[in-house]
Amino acid sequence: MFYTVLTHGCDLTVAMATVTKQQGQRFVRFFGSLGVGFSLVTVYVGMNYVPIDVPDLSNVSDRMVFACRWLVLSLLPLLCCVFIVASTRFANIQTAGINPSLPRSEQIVGMKQRVLQNTLEQTVLHVAAVLALSTYLEGTSLKLVPISVFLFLCGRVTFYVGYLATDYTLYRAFGFSTTFFNNIMVIGYCLYCLFTGGASVGFL
Repeated sequence: MFYTVLTHGCDLTVAMATVTKQQGQRFVRFFGSLGVGFSLVTVYVGMNYVPIDVPDLSNVSDRMVFACRWLVLSLLPLLCCVFIVASTRFANIQTAGINPSLPRSEQIVGMKQRVLQNTLEQTVLHVAAVLALSTYLEGTSLKLVPISVFLFLCGRVTFYVGYLATDYTLYRAFGFSTTFFNNIMVIGYCLYCLFTGGASVGFL
């Protein structure tokens, strides 16, 4: 089930799961569903039971400033991924540091680069979506901004752990679904507000 690749004194344990396509898909659906359920429960509990202090802001620009301050936290996973890739290249300066295009360099940094790429993609979606969301929220509904940031952080951490810290990379399904479903919920709500109220909602 597992084998070890030995390269220049560095042991790289690579998980080779002997599963069928159907088994893998069931695994992803199960952990993906857990991520969706976790997101829904978090939103419900956060909105109804967690005492999140939010200001009463009627001005759209003020609400966007409020969102920007929370979104600084959402940049931390991306910052950490950049640091991890850079430090890995530095630690392997003779290979991955000098020539990143070498097969050996890809072997050392490849998985971490894929996590970085996915985190960058999800961060762009998340930041843009939450900023748009903040223009539609007022009063206690602004709690959705820090709740969304919390879900994003949970999703990114569990995605990283599932991808790089386990023997079976499909465990990343929970983290991916938590992040992606969070983004879908926010973007979906913004689209609903756009098509039902128009782009001028909040300005008149």
